Amino acid sequence: MAMAYSSGPPNGYAGNPPNNNNCTACHNSFDVNEDGTDFFFTQAPPESYEPGTTYNIELYIGREGQERWGFQLTALDNDGDMGGTIEGMDDGFTQESTLGDITYLKHTSDGTFDGNPDGGTWGFDWTAPDAGTGDITFYAAGNAANGNGNNQGDYIMTMAMMVPEVAGAGEPDISLPWADWDFGPVQVGSDSTWDMRIVNEGDADMVIFSIQSDNGAFAFEVTTPIELADGEEIDIAVTFSPDEVADYEGIIFITSTDPDEGTFEVPVSGTGWSPSPPAPFSLATPEDGSDVSGTVTFGWEETFDPDPGDQVVNYRLEISASANFTDITSFDNGLESFIQINFADYPAGSTWHWRVRAEDGNTLGRLSTEAWTFTIDALGTSEQGVGLPLNFAIDNIYPNPFNPTVTIRLAVPSNEIVSVLVFDVLGRQVADLSRGSLAAGYHNFVWSSDGSAGIYFLNVQAPGFEETRKMIYLK
Repeated sequence: MAMAYSSGPPNGYAGNPPNNNNCTACHNSFDVNEDGTDFFFTQAPPESYEPGTTYNIELYIGREGQERWGFQLTALDNDGDMGGTIEGMDDGFTQESTLGDITYLKHTSDGTFDGNPDGGTWGFDWTAPDAGTGDITFYAAGNAANGNGNNQGDYIMTMAMMVPEVAGAGEPDISLPWADWDFGPVQVGSDSTWDMRIVNEGDADMVIFSIQSDNGAFAFEVTTPIELADGEEIDIAVTFSPDEVADYEGIIFITSTDPDEGTFEVPVSGTGWSPSPPAPFSLATPEDGSDVSGTVTFGWEETFDPDPGDQVVNYRLEISASANFTDITSFDNGLESFIQINFADYPAGSTWHWRVRAEDGNTLGRLSTEAWTFTIDALGTSEQGVGLPLNFAIDNIYPNPFNPTVTIRLAVPSNEIVSVLVFDVLGRQVADLSRGSLAAGYHNFVWSSDGSAGIYFLNVQAPGFEETRKMIYLK
């Protein structure tokens, strides 16, 4: 067995955990680490290692009176796993062997230096592990043998040497939580700020040499260089200031000591805009020149604000006795596109002008495309329907806009065949309210829409009479 081990001892006898076995398992003539035997590194591992760096190391054993030499060595981290890689010199004196995931370096037959009284020296390369591994401990056992062909009379030595990782010896790693940033719409003459967070996710200090923008609309105030320890972060305030209505794009360049990134590029974008009034819109009801009385429903098309963001439009009904609206009575109506006004106290026979102003909060707003008139009916609401009407007419549509039921009142001066139909905006008939004879007088027709909101058209036909009115269904 002793002669067999001269070509290399079995693995697991370098004095390393978990079993801490060494060569005294067989060579037990003396206590381990008997005085008088030299066992040390003639070229030692570093006091602290740089991750990924390769170091050349030499191990020596010698004792007076002995003439054959052997060893076994490994390097483990604090978890008992292999710490880096070990590779012997290409001289035939060493060999590598594994037990599980652990590599052991040991002598060969030639590496026993049989008959040499000066001791044995073995060289090898150790490549340090990745950053963050932590402390590495070298475990080694040596045999100063007498060459008598058996395992008696040999001296066994052991050693353990811990080598820490260099503090901050890893690599910096620049990282941004946001790989790009869109400022969205920003009003011309204003600005918006984004805190660009830069993080060092590496395990070494990082230096940011410069931060630059290729577009002057994206600016920041920063003094470089900036030092960030591992795990540290910093916020750089980037301001977008558009000077015209346009789409903007740019790149922020960050140059640091991160070896993998070089220059880190952060795309940025934004849109410059100027306030615009709400879109044009038309009046709907009552129609221009209508005779009204009592409570009247005013309605108009809804409009929208083309400005970006959550802009809202509020409506204000304006009524004036003057066509140029020099004296205005206003009715604020919020978001609703219809309002009911009672004209019972207005002078009968008086004519009024009306229009609607749409306001968005950041412009002077927009007036409706029309300004219509209405006249207070001299009969008044209480007089309508008394006696027979003199002329055929659509007397009233109320409420208009409606939701979802509307009442249509017809004035019929004599017995007539009357058609009362409702069409949608595509010209499709959606309701048939009458196609027969109606007696002279006032007739009410009630219709409830089961379709979508929007504009509908009431068409009434009788001998010598046809009229179409717009009705608005609002939800």
